Amino acid sequence: MKKFIPNIMILSFLLSDYLTKYRIGEISINSLLVLVLILLVLVSVLDYKYPKKFIAIALFYLLFISYAVLSFKSLNSNSLQNLLAYLVFFGAILSGIWNFEYYFSVINRRKYGLGYIEIYIIILSLITILFSILRNYDLNFIGIRSIALTSIIFFPFILIRATNNIRSVLIISLYIFSILVSGSRTVFVIALFMLLFQSLVTGFKTFFYRLSIVIFLAAILFYWNAEIFFGFSERFISGDTSLNYGGIAINGEGRSNFWDLILSRWSENRYLGNGIGDTEIIMSANFYTEQGHNDYLRLLNDFGILGLGIYFIFLISIIIRLYKSENTYSSIALYSVGGFLISMITDNTIVYSFVMIPLGIVIGMGLKKREVSEL
Repeated sequence: MKKFIPNIMILSFLLSDYLTKYRIGEISINSLLVLVLILLVLVSVLDYKYPKKFIAIALFYLLFISYAVLSFKSLNSNSLQNLLAYLVFFGAILSGIWNFEYYFSVINRRKYGLGYIEIYIIILSLITILFSILRNYDLNFIGIRSIALTSIIFFPFILIRATNNIRSVLIISLYIFSILVSGSRTVFVIALFMLLFQSLVTGFKTFFYRLSIVIFLAAILFYWNAEIFFGFSERFISGDTSLNYGGIAINGEGRSNFWDLILSRWSENRYLGNGIGDTEIIMSANFYTEQGHNDYLRLLNDFGILGLGIYFIFLISIIIRLYKSENTYSSIALYSVGGFLISMITDNTIVYSFVMIPLGIVIGMGLKKREVSEL
C-alpha cells in the first residue's frame, strides 16, 4: 500500500478531467474514482503518527468539511462532486506526509540527465501544444487549460531549481509557451508572478533574464496572432472586455455577469450560505455553464461568511506552518498555494480534483517534519 496509494493518486489526477465526461446516472466516473481513492487513503493513513502542529490544521479543515455536510439542502451530483473534491484534497495532504519518502524518491529520480519532475513538465508542455493544434481541427480529447492548471502546481519545482544555464532556460521557455498557446490567462498570470518573484529573490540578473523570455514569447504570439492555436488574442484582449485591471481591458467571457448573479444569491443568506453546490445550480439555471469562475464567491454563496471564514483560517494556518517549516519543500508548497489562491479569483480550482490532488500532495510534503538537504 505504501507505493500503491501514491501511484493511484498520480493516475487519478492525470485522468480525472477526461473521466468527468463519462457518467453512471448522475455521478461521473471521476467522482467514483475520487470516492474510491478517499476510502483507500483513509484506511491506509489514519493510523500514521502525524505532527502535532498538523493535527491542529487538520481540525480546522475537518470543521469545514463538517459544515459542508451540514449545509446539504438536497443530494445532487454537484453537491456530491464538490464534497468529494474537498475530501480528496485532505486525503492528498495526508498522502503527501505519509508517503513523503516515495514522492521524494520519484521527484528526484533522474533519467537522460533530467529529473523526473523536469521530464513531467516537458511532457505536459508538449501535450498542451499538440492538443492546441489538434483543437484547431475540432479534435478535442482533453481540456488543455485543465492540463495547464495541473502543471502550475509543479512549476515551482522547476523554478526553484532553475539557473541561467541553457537547459533551465529551454524548459522554462517551453513551459511558458505551452501556457500561452493553451489560452489559460489564469495560469499565465500565476506563472508570471512565480517567475518574477523567484527572479527577484535570486537576483536582478536572473530576473531580467527570465522576464525577457516571457516578453519575447508573448510578443511572438501576439504578432503571429497564434492562428494555428485557439484564438490566443481573443482569449486575452478582445471579445467581452468587461474586466479591467490597471486600465487594461481583458476578455472576461461573461464572468462579471456570473459574479453579479452569485453575489445577488448570496445576499439571501449572507452568514450561513445557501448550501453546498448551490452556486452550480443557479449558474446552470441562468447561463451556459455550471461554474461561476470564482471560488471565493462559491465559498461565500455556498457556505456564507461563516464557512468562508473557516476555510480562510485553514489556509492561513497552512501558510504559517509552511513558512515556519524546516522542510525544504515548504518553499515549493508556498509557491503552489500562492498559485492556487490566485487561480481561485477567476477559476473553479477548488472543485477540480486534478488540481487539488497534486496541490494536497505538495502541501503534505511541505508539512512533513523532515529536513532534506537537497532539492
